[in-house]
Amino acid sequence: MDNLKRDECQAKKDEQLKQIRDRTICLIGSIKQVAEWHYWADKFTEKGYIVLDAGCYHSNSDQERWDRVEAVHQIKILSSGYVAYMEKPDGTIGHDTQKEIEFASKNAINVYEVNRLDSALKPWSR
Repeated sequence: MDNLKRDECQAKKDEQLKQIRDRTICLIGSIKQVAEWHYWADKFTEKGYIVLDAGCYHSNSDQERWDRVEAVHQIKILSSGYVAYMEKPDGTIGHDTQKEIEFASKNAINVYEVNRLDSALKPWSR
C-alpha cells in the first residue's frame, strides 16, 4: 500500500474513532449507588450512546486489585467523549469521584453532572 492510501485509511480510521468517542459516556460516582448506575446506563444506552460504567461494584479488594480497577477506569475515561458524575444521595461528591473529575478535566474530556448531561444530549439517530 502506498503512503497516500495509507494516510487516507488512517484519516478514515481516525474519523471513525472520533465518532465513537463522541458517542461514549463514562459514568463515575460512588459504587454504592448500583441502582443509579444501572438507571443511567439504561437511559443513555436508549438514547443511542455507548456507556462505560464501573464494571466492579465492590470496594473490598486488596490495594493491588483496587489500583488495577482504578487504572482500567482511567482508560475508560480517556476513551470517552463525556464523563457523567453522580452525586451521593446527600448531594456531595466523594474523594475518588473528585479525583476522576480532575483527571477527565486535565485530559480535555467533557465533564457533566449526570442530570445536566441527560438534558443536553439529543438521542442519536442513524
